[in-house]
Amino acid sequence: MKVVRGLTKLTPDVDVWLAIGKFDGVHLGHHYLLAPMAKAAHANGAQCAVVTLHPNPLEVLAPDRRVAYLTTLDERVQRLGDLGVDTVVVLKFDARVAQTPARRFVEMITAHVRVKQLWAGPGFALGKGREGDIEFLRNLGQEFGYSVRIVEPLRVGGQVVSGTRIRGLLHAGRISEASVLLGRLPTLPGQVVPGSSRGHDLGYPTANIDSPQEVVVPANGIYAVRVEIESEVFDGVASIGVRPTFESDGERTIEVHIFDFERDIYGAELTVEFVQRLRDEMRFTSADALITQMDEDAANAHSILGREPTPMATTNPGAFEFEEIAHTADVGLRVHGQDLAALFANAARGMWTLIVPEIDAVEAELTREVALQAMDGEVLLVDWLSELLYLHETEHEVYSEFVVHEISPTHLRAEVRGSRAQQHTLRKHIKAVTFNDLSIEETDEGVTATVVFDV
Repeated sequence: MKVVRGLTKLTPDVDVWLAIGKFDGVHLGHHYLLAPMAKAAHANGAQCAVVTLHPNPLEVLAPDRRVAYLTTLDERVQRLGDLGVDTVVVLKFDARVAQTPARRFVEMITAHVRVKQLWAGPGFALGKGREGDIEFLRNLGQEFGYSVRIVEPLRVGGQVVSGTRIRGLLHAGRISEASVLLGRLPTLPGQVVPGSSRGHDLGYPTANIDSPQEVVVPANGIYAVRVEIESEVFDGVASIGVRPTFESDGERTIEVHIFDFERDIYGAELTVEFVQRLRDEMRFTSADALITQMDEDAANAHSILGREPTPMATTNPGAFEFEEIAHTADVGLRVHGQDLAALFANAARGMWTLIVPEIDAVEAELTREVALQAMDGEVLLVDWLSELLYLHETEHEVYSEFVVHEISPTHLRAEVRGSRAQQHTLRKHIKAVTFNDLSIEETDEGVTATVVFDV
């Protein structure tokens, strides 16, 4: 992937399919737009490019308003590359760009990028005063030789997936729901700085993290986390808050206790990955009471982070066509079906077999209808499984029966049946469905797909 800062460093030497926007977080809604765009561009012998605006235009247009980012710029660029983007142009958004007329903006881009298709959502606009709306851009396309492809926004749980929605979930500590919409676990970069060493005195030495002020920090509380340091990953438990047991008016801190870890890492750069929220921040009457709770927190985190895959039980191997496959730190399924409807039903059944070990014992006590539209079959499959995960997180339900009434590569209408989650033991905590290695392929026996989950 090529990364350039500013358009002037590019020469229009290849056909390009282009998207323009902030793309903060590179969340599931961005996947919905960019992954199919990259796939289609490559299938047509073109390249996929993204112009990402930084800083957020609000910092220029409303300087008194604080902007919270889901990722740093470097992480944003890296994740765009993971989606298959060939070129990322980081365009500095300043007062000059804000005052650029829409026509001039398009002239500037097409002078350096040979745009053949512009992909955007229906509400997209660029240029001074957002004058360059979709109709304006389509009219200019006739002059500058590009077409405009409109992609409807992705909806999960009946609402559009957006950075604003994800930030709200993180600020509320709702990690599981945020993970579904991000398409991955939330992360927070930072540097280890000296602290009070109080954790060491309590038997739980912590790394105090100084994170970039502009990046979203989840709500105060205790979390099961993974920590990446110099390409190594460790399990741990994180505390975010003001340490109310010891300080009545303390500053907000981020502290991470890494299990079985004794290195000196002062000054080291690391990334904290939030897996699950354990509890709220609490004030304790004594240090002993706090230590007792910390023991419980560590045990809970160990349990959550240490769950290993177990062989999938198949009491009737011919009933459902899927098998679990190894996939680095994630978990994957190879799913088969005689047609698209069977593939989608089997993918859902396979996902729920990962989540609930006694899936055959889940009774169909409740029914939910699911209707979805997408731009192609792969995106529709991710939407379908993501919608079921979102219902699980918000409605606390598990599902065992899946009836697909209508399906095409762009449309799905189905019913799912199941019962309340509290009645069942959960095997895995699947955070999100990814686009990693995803493709629906036709075979002599029907259709097949590999689906990878973030756990």
